[in-house]
Amino acid sequence: MYTSHIPFISSKNTENGFTLIEMMIVVAIIAILSTIAVPAYTDYIIRSKLTQAHAALANCQNLLEQRFQDTRSYNGAACPATDDFAAPVITVTATGYSITISGKTGGQVASFSYTVDNFNARSSAVASGGPSGWTGSTSCWVRQKDGKC
Repeated sequence: MYTSHIPFISSKNTENGFTLIEMMIVVAIIAILSTIAVPAYTDYIIRSKLTQAHAALANCQNLLEQRFQDTRSYNGAACPATDDFAAPVITVTATGYSITISGKTGGQVASFSYTVDNFNARSSAVASGGPSGWTGSTSCWVRQKDGKC
């Protein structure tokens, strides 16, 4: 019985690697997932930064109320800035106060502004040119893209 010992002739047809179609399918899947994941991740980051504003305003309210208890006046109180929001602007009147905090220029939350007063009336605003789909509220601090408080 005679067998061929020619190395380039083989009865097995083995292929290594990926075909162009397989690679295109993988690229398409990655593109579809990224169109869903990137906006959701961006909204998640914005929501996490908005909690800084909420915490800063609550802290500032406490400082103002403590100042009033100690001196019977809201005048002279100061509140610190946060990583993504500028120092709160405190407006003092004869009978109360209003605190407004706004996002730092150039940041992801630059268009957001939150306000609270001595009656704990809260409002939020999103300036034009802000993240798509975000809206403000005259009755609460917006925490989510759909306007939920």
